[in-house]
Amino acid sequence: MSRSNRAVLTKPLLKVRSSPDSIVWKGQEARRTVWLVKRLSLEYPQLLEEIDRQGNGALFLAIQNQMQWFVDAVLDSGISKIALQKLLGPVNETEEKTKNKSNCIFALLKTNGITAATTIRIIEAASEYTLSAQDEDGFTPLHHAAQYSKCRPKKLGIITALIGGGDGAFDKHTRKNHFSVYQQHIHTKQRNEDRKKRSSRAQRGNFGSTKWQPSHPVMQQASASDMKARGPQLRTSTDDERSKWFAEDNKYLSKIMEQTSSTTATEIGANEKTAKIVADEKILEETADYVAKQLKLHYFRSTFRQWSAATPSHSNQTQPRLRTHDSALNFLSQNVTEQPAIYFDLSASSKADEQTINFKTFKKSFDGVVFDPVLLFAKFGQLEIEPQDLGPREANRRKLDGPGRRDMLQFFQWLYDKGVRNIIKVIVEDGATHEASPVAREILPHSDEVIVQALTRFEIEILDWRKVPLDSMKCLEKNFEEFVQRLNNNRAEIGYGSIAVKHHSFDSRISDRYYNARLRNTEASGPSKRIDEHKWLTVMDKFSEAIHQLKRLNWFPQEYLNHKTLPSALKKPITVALIDDGVNFMHEAISENVGQGKSFGNSDEGEIAGVPQPYHGSTTGHGTLMAYMIRRICPGVKIFVCKLDMKRTESGKEYFTGESAAAAADHVSKHDFDVISMSWSIVRNDSGYSNNTEALTKLQSALLAASHKSLLFCSSPDIGAATSANTYYPFGCPEIKKMFKIGAAKADGTRYGWSGNECDFILPGENVEVKENHHMICSDELDMVSTGSSVATALAAGLAALILHCVRLGAIYNVHSVNRAGFGSQGTLENGVREQTLRVIKHHEAMHKAFVTIAGWKDSGYSENDRRLGVESFFTKPGKDVGEDSELNLEQKWAKIASIARDLVSDNMESKFSK
Repeated sequence: MSRSNRAVLTKPLLKVRSSPDSIVWKGQEARRTVWLVKRLSLEYPQLLEEIDRQGNGALFLAIQNQMQWFVDAVLDSGISKIALQKLLGPVNETEEKTKNKSNCIFALLKTNGITAATTIRIIEAASEYTLSAQDEDGFTPLHHAAQYSKCRPKKLGIITALIGGGDGAFDKHTRKNHFSVYQQHIHTKQRNEDRKKRSSRAQRGNFGSTKWQPSHPVMQQASASDMKARGPQLRTSTDDERSKWFAEDNKYLSKIMEQTSSTTATEIGANEKTAKIVADEKILEETADYVAKQLKLHYFRSTFRQWSAATPSHSNQTQPRLRTHDSALNFLSQNVTEQPAIYFDLSASSKADEQTINFKTFKKSFDGVVFDPVLLFAKFGQLEIEPQDLGPREANRRKLDGPGRRDMLQFFQWLYDKGVRNIIKVIVEDGATHEASPVAREILPHSDEVIVQALTRFEIEILDWRKVPLDSMKCLEKNFEEFVQRLNNNRAEIGYGSIAVKHHSFDSRISDRYYNARLRNTEASGPSKRIDEHKWLTVMDKFSEAIHQLKRLNWFPQEYLNHKTLPSALKKPITVALIDDGVNFMHEAISENVGQGKSFGNSDEGEIAGVPQPYHGSTTGHGTLMAYMIRRICPGVKIFVCKLDMKRTESGKEYFTGESAAAAADHVSKHDFDVISMSWSIVRNDSGYSNNTEALTKLQSALLAASHKSLLFCSSPDIGAATSANTYYPFGCPEIKKMFKIGAAKADGTRYGWSGNECDFILPGENVEVKENHHMICSDELDMVSTGSSVATALAAGLAALILHCVRLGAIYNVHSVNRAGFGSQGTLENGVREQTLRVIKHHEAMHKAFVTIAGWKDSGYSENDRRLGVESFFTKPGKDVGEDSELNLEQKWAKIASIARDLVSDNMESKFSK
């Protein structure tokens, strides 16, 4: 084509280039015009790169002016991908800073004049940098597209394309609220629900009072094969691969429309207008739920990938941050109180010493754990459920399932009952030899049928079932593909996608890493050496168990601890945040007291980056013992476990890191825990690589904030009176005045020599023995008898919790007594404890006064220099009065508890803090 001919053809299309309003031909589509646009786009793409004074190019204006034919002509021209990407917006940071170029993707999302198919083609062609760009409000295209009200079926393909191509958007946040893409979706969903609530009751009444439940499994469950088709890759290199991501979405869309249209009339049975409104709401809700899950799944998948060290600034890709467990939690929610568990690890290392589990105890121990419906991974070590008598039905079922165990069936059923539906990766250690057992024995692996049955109802993307074959490796190789096919065929029958099954070699299956678990031979152990018990413990054991066994009065409401007439503060159980090395939830004595927690700073680099070690496992057993001592004094307490990061010096000495302690303290300071217990010390180091002054300063600041609403307890560092404790944190924190510093006492009540002189109180801390009926699951570093200020601190925290519990029970008794007498919920008994009394006793000064009252320092001749918090004179008689052998009737026992509560919180003290 000659230059003159090109000029003639170009003139009517581009007109006057200097005019910002005349860059694009705005006439009607014509065959020759389409041909011309295609030819020029292919041979002279630089013509389309010209922009006006607003930074708008020809393609941008065509989209803005809804010129479908022009956009299609450019896409169909055969223009190179690189050239097309430059037309759609900035492709790297350098271009964004140097050129005032508009982003075509934002224009696409604002107009309805371009078809969804064309929009998807453009998104597929765009660079990741363009798709991840932010507007003036910090919104990426995905932030806009994934808003709740825009999650319509016709937009589903567009949203899915943005998810697949714009991975960088998952690390971007809005400027005003700092919302991630997922948080923006949830925020707009809540806003929509609030809007509906503000609607008139009459209008809502037309829809009936029955709450609609999602009925279409296509939106409830996302197929694992579909997820895989969309790819765990961040960014595919070919259009063919990327197009696979969206192929199945048309199927989803068709099913949604078909099923909704077929059920709407029969389900609603109302006038057509009402039926259409409800149908639209149903479609919107299901589509939005599907989008929310896809956002979550995409982010979770990316945590399994290793990012390259650096991405050049001139690259067409964004520079993603390393995504971890913690970043995934923050992607879901900014509110730490609303973050559910997104993984479950019950491997041998987190389980401590035992491999045999009482399943009832397990369920009770983890009853308080709240899971997200989507988990990063679920990992189970070599575990066995305690054998139980089999009925004929169960025995027959096992025969049908073939040889092998069924233990994992119960664990996965438990996860399902907890609301888990998607698991990115499943890891199971299956079949091994108990080498540590007195009599070595081989454990049968699970049968293939049981594995299929256990996994069928979940959407699993990677299955790593580490099954040790009982026969030769040759047999395993032969049957492996057959097993995978059988597993996925079974899932296909109910509409679920295939699972990618990981195949291991035999050598990896017998690795010591997985199977050198220790079994404690309790039967072979003789009785431990008996040590004289502290009278302190004898008195408190009797009183605390009496309180724990206190029954409901027959005239109390059935739900007397959570009745609607109770103030909110009285409905909550007493809570203790235990900051330590984790707690073994499987210890039967504390299984009802633990359930929730969080790990800080300690990452296990096993499955994905930054996954914390489970807080439901104790690194040394120390945290488990502390939890037991707290529960021993206050059996009704609820313990929140904060697991710290533990390191080891070259000499083998273990210590907590200041960073993890500061993070844990910051976490508990943002919650309303009644008591915070810290049975440890961290030495301040001002120099060198181990400098931790910044972390300990943060620790002090966080604990100072926590001291305004929680009762803090910390341990003496047990370094003796000759050494200053100022460098031992938190004991030596100079700014924290409202913190109980606890030292250890000997059995005779005198101060334990290493506790030092700076303690507020001393409690039993030498040779404290676990109760005979409470067998502890301890590690080799701990014995059944423990010594030190750490034990004394746990007992002090437990005593504070018990006092709070008594005040709570006394106030509950008084509220129900007032209601029974007919005074109404606003009435009160003369001099009776109440909700305000419970609030008062949570002040440090009020609890200190209660401790002094219990110790009887003024009446019994103790000087404050002794510091012994004696309980004998205060709790001995109440323990007898409230106990099972008491002559008092049940109502008198309740009245006694209320009287004890008033003795601990005087009217004067209550008046002081109520002003």
